[in-house]
Amino acid sequence: MKYLGKKMKIKLITDLTIVATVFGTVSTSNLILTEPTYVSALENSTAYEDQLATATAAVVKAEESKLQVDINSAKTLVNALSNVTDKSNLLKRLTVVQTYTTNLNNATTKVINLETTRTQANVTLAQTAINLLPVDDEERVSLQNRLDVVKTYLIAEASVVKAEKSSLREDVYAATVLINDLTNDEDKMTLFYRLIKVDTYINNLENATANVVEAENNKIQENVDSAQESIDRLPTGDAKRTALQTRLNAVKTYIDYQGKLNVATEAVVKAEESKLQADVNSAKTLVNALSNVTDKTNLLNRLTAVQTYITYTTNLNNATTKVEAAETTRTLANVNLAQTAVNLLPSGDEGRISLQNRLDIVKAYVAAEASVVKAEGSKLQETVDAAKVLINGLTNDADKTTLLNRLAKVEDYIANLANATAKVVEAENNKTQENVDLAQADINMLPVGDAKRTALQTRLNAVKTYIDYQGKLKIATDAVVKAEESKLQADVNSAKTLVNALSNVTDKTNLLNRLTAVQTYITYTTNLNNATTKVEAAETTRTLANVNLAQTAINLLPAGDEKVNLQTRLDVVKSSIA
Repeated sequence: MKYLGKKMKIKLITDLTIVATVFGTVSTSNLILTEPTYVSALENSTAYEDQLATATAAVVKAEESKLQVDINSAKTLVNALSNVTDKSNLLKRLTVVQTYTTNLNNATTKVINLETTRTQANVTLAQTAINLLPVDDEERVSLQNRLDVVKTYLIAEASVVKAEKSSLREDVYAATVLINDLTNDEDKMTLFYRLIKVDTYINNLENATANVVEAENNKIQENVDSAQESIDRLPTGDAKRTALQTRLNAVKTYIDYQGKLNVATEAVVKAEESKLQADVNSAKTLVNALSNVTDKTNLLNRLTAVQTYITYTTNLNNATTKVEAAETTRTLANVNLAQTAVNLLPSGDEGRISLQNRLDIVKAYVAAEASVVKAEGSKLQETVDAAKVLINGLTNDADKTTLLNRLAKVEDYIANLANATAKVVEAENNKTQENVDLAQADINMLPVGDAKRTALQTRLNAVKTYIDYQGKLKIATDAVVKAEESKLQADVNSAKTLVNALSNVTDKTNLLNRLTAVQTYITYTTNLNNATTKVEAAETTRTLANVNLAQTAINLLPAGDEKVNLQTRLDVVKSSIA
């Protein structure tokens, strides 16, 4: 300060006030500035004022244009200000502009979308967006007008939908008034065209309804055809068309039923006159097709009377034929068929009584014959005795004789079976060929294929097998003894064949073990002789080939003196040719 004049000091204090405004509070008591520092401060103050003016002008431009590019440009300039208060004030103004621009863009988009879709949901979205704009704003007013146009269309279109659903003339008239208020000619034409369809439908519905009423009153085919043509003009799937069609179908059903009733009645009369089953069946089919229970019941009752007559005659003829077949064949199957046929005749009827008496005679024979079959199958004396009781009750002597002869054969079988059984038991107890032969002779008296003969034969075969096995066992044992004595390979092989044919595992194992001992001796003797011969050949020829053959032969011998002696002799040869 001491370097400045008085006037300069006053000016400096004033300029510091400006600097303080730009850079914040400055305490003049602490400032010791040189003149160059003071000049620099003044220059910075002037530059900030220019920067503030430029930023403020940009904000004003954005407020006027409301363009996003101007808002973004102004925001960049304001954010560069160093004074917090100036920056905050200008950013608040930009925020107001930005909010308006965002809301305007959103509302415009919603209105455009609404104009494209024209749905009530989008009306609500667009109105909510418009309401965020300032009241009396020109853009808001313009968007609201566009929204109102769509609202007016939707109200008119809803009235058309109502008329289409209700098919009432008053709804058509109400919709016409609303459509006339529309400004878009294309919308008018589209909605009027839909109303014309509704009006046409109403006219067709009234005409069809009147024709159906006429058909219901007169019930003639001509009126039905006229009503059907009117109904066919209504849309397929329409509920009122379906209702009218249902009413007309009832008239059609009535006319059709009267025709069917006449045909069915004529058929019943024909059956009553002809009394033929074919005519009854044909008439019954026609009557069962009738829907009226009373008519159907009355006609079926008349047919039942005819059927009763036909059924009795048919059943009597059928039962007579079946009884005759039972008398001829005398089989249980035909007896049962005949009894079923007789049971269909009325109780107490003379024809039924006569046929039952004839059938009972056949039944008695069939029962007696069945008892003989049972005795033949079981071959038991008690069944034979039971069969004799039934046979003695027969009235036909020839039948009696035939059946008694068959029983005699059964009794012969029972006696032969007892004899054969006793002989087999004897053979099982005393297993000699003589007893086997006696048992076989008695078994051969029984019928071929008989199960009890087969069972006895099986038991006797077991005895035969035992005797046969004992013979084979002796032969095999003798062959093993021979091999043990001769120690010849041929005898071992022959004995082994006989032993392997034995069925008893224990016997076979014992004899094979004995043969194995013989085989071991033969194999050792053979290998020892072979090794000795090979060593002698090596000693004579002293060639490596014969030495190798001798070594292979020695290796087959078990450990022992003979193997050691031969190996020692061969080692001498090996040393001499090394």
